[in-house]
Amino acid sequence: MLLLIPLGYEWLRNRKEFGLGGLLSLSLVPAGLLAYVAFLWARFGEPFVFVSEQTTYWGRGLTNPIATLDWAWRTAVWGADHFLHPGRLFLDPLPEHAFEASNVVNLIFLAVFLYLAGAGLLGLPPGLSVYALVLVFQPVLAPSSYVPLMSMPRFVLAAFPVFLIAGFLLSRTRAGLVVYLVASSAAGILLVSLFTTYRWVA
Repeated sequence: MLLLIPLGYEWLRNRKEFGLGGLLSLSLVPAGLLAYVAFLWARFGEPFVFVSEQTTYWGRGLTNPIATLDWAWRTAVWGADHFLHPGRLFLDPLPEHAFEASNVVNLIFLAVFLYLAGAGLLGLPPGLSVYALVLVFQPVLAPSSYVPLMSMPRFVLAAFPVFLIAGFLLSRTRAGLVVYLVASSAAGILLVSLFTTYRWVA
């Protein structure tokens, strides 16, 4: 649904060129969600069960973003020891340590997003900038009661405008590109290894 932000902005900016046909094409964006809502209504009698489950199962609720960030920092500090010694996560069958280490990963992803946003998000078309900011700040505004920034990596990965900025910045420095490739490859191998051995990674 959030894709309506950049697409709607571009339609408004070029509405004479796109016309009514372009506006009708925008209806394809919510069509999938509406079909899913209709299915849930028919199957369970509750069209927005996926929203209520976020509160019931994951403990999400609107929260002061300052309080969320403070909580995220404190939980990241607590989980730093497990993050810095990932070997323990494979040796310990209990999931708690992986959850604690994920607090550090979540905060790192948020910090990288904020850096890229500050570096050039405002230079992108406004629709893309608003889309990325609204998308990524959802877990900040509605944190989980278990892991404050739960799923932050997934939200950042869906914020594709910041990758345009990252690509531009990395294209200007070969050393930075090498560091990124090595670090991201190592992190990817570690996270996939954790995931395939039934540890929490996001």
